[in-house]
Amino acid sequence: MAADASPDQRLPLKGAQTARTTGELRQPWMSCREVVQLVGLALLFCFLLLLGGLLLAATVPTEPEYSIAITGAEGLDPARDLRSFDRRPRLSPVFNLTVHIELLDDSYYRACIGGHQAKIAVSYGGALLAEAEGPLLPELCVGPRQGRGANITARGVDVAVPRFVRDRLAAELERSDAAFDVVVMAPRYDRQVLACKAMIGAGLRACDFQYYY
Repeated sequence: MAADASPDQRLPLKGAQTARTTGELRQPWMSCREVVQLVGLALLFCFLLLLGGLLLAATVPTEPEYSIAITGAEGLDPARDLRSFDRRPRLSPVFNLTVHIELLDDSYYRACIGGHQAKIAVSYGGALLAEAEGPLLPELCVGPRQGRGANITARGVDVAVPRFVRDRLAAELERSDAAFDVVVMAPRYDRQVLACKAMIGAGLRACDFQYYY
């Protein structure tokens, strides 16, 4: 039977085992200072991004605002004009309109609408009711931070309107919620088209601005 190892022979083994089990303490992968620097860079990036967005918004020009109001109408009485289809199969309505243009800031030196080549049309339910063009549409021009309006009369003469459209229009007029489509075409100024929804006596309504080709 082999003799037990002496104490001197066991000490190195014990010391090696202790070294393997204890070892050195691991350091954190990022120090507090590095974390603070990273957060600062992230905040700086967000600030620069916000600043760039504000500068871009400030340089984008603000489009002119166009609006239209129907201040009055004739020839659309529900009982006398719209429902008396047998006695009066055609309509001759008259619309009193106000066209308004406004520049809210200094984005544009000048903005215009109307003129001798312009045309305005009033319709309901896809049926054309009245028109005005040429000299009847005065040219409206404004400068920065200015607004201006003009009164226009659009007329229809012996306009054929389907009976179901007349009945619906008569019912909505009696409820005071009839909305008409008003379109202004101004080919002189970049072939502009203003599409608006307006109600009789409801004040100015904003128009959608677009181009046509």
